[in-house]
Amino acid sequence: MPQSARIVIPDEPAVYHIMSRTALDGFPLGDVEKDFLVDLIRRLSRIYFVEIFGYTIMSNHFHLLLRMMPEKSISDEDVKKHYERLYGKDKILIDGQIPFLKHKWASLSEFGKELKQTFSRYYNKGHNRRGFFWGGRFKSLIVEKGETLINCLAYIDLNPVRAGLVSKPEEYRWNSIGYHAQQKTVERERKKGYRITRADRFLYRTRYFTDSGIIGSKDFVRQQYLRVKDLFQADKEKKPKPISGLKGLYSLKRLTE
Repeated sequence: MPQSARIVIPDEPAVYHIMSRTALDGFPLGDVEKDFLVDLIRRLSRIYFVEIFGYTIMSNHFHLLLRMMPEKSISDEDVKKHYERLYGKDKILIDGQIPFLKHKWASLSEFGKELKQTFSRYYNKGHNRRGFFWGGRFKSLIVEKGETLINCLAYIDLNPVRAGLVSKPEEYRWNSIGYHAQQKTVERERKKGYRITRADRFLYRTRYFTDSGIIGSKDFVRQQYLRVKDLFQADKEKKPKPISGLKGLYSLKRLTE
């Protein structure tokens, strides 16, 4: 049976709630996979003509609330700027590519497809497997601006509360309200000039002992990263990051406190 056409608004900015669930049994999205998916959403949002309003990454599915800009509102200069973000200043954009990229980067379907396919490749490579990761194409619905949008965002952010994972949505790390709460805390402490001490690292919860990817001396982190760097899709090599409050310890990832 043929799939029904996706409902989109092509000629004006429109807000969509998109969802996709894994085809695998159980809860395959662990902390590392969730972090990768959040970072991937951020990277693609700098390339596509999309504004991310909110998200939640659960252990077997994700929700995204976003606004796509219509193709007709995008200038050639806009495409060139986004192309430079993706490839850098050294790679030349041929004029004939602009219409194709303008159409692609303004497409909800293309955004969702690239998000899911890129994650699938990452997951399969990291878990030495082949085959589908996601259960079919992503769902989407058009969301009215104003109160409906706010209610939809609340619904998305409250996913981990409904699942019994946290008591408040801001306590969950992989949703939009949790991310913003973390950022506000970091900024507040920076303004105070607060420096994390060694005692703080052990008295309070710290992500470096759970989510750093690799932790240890600078040489250790560097050596182990070189052994597994093919698992990462970043253009530049990662460098060990010093952990504030723990002299001599380094992390593969730079984490929010």
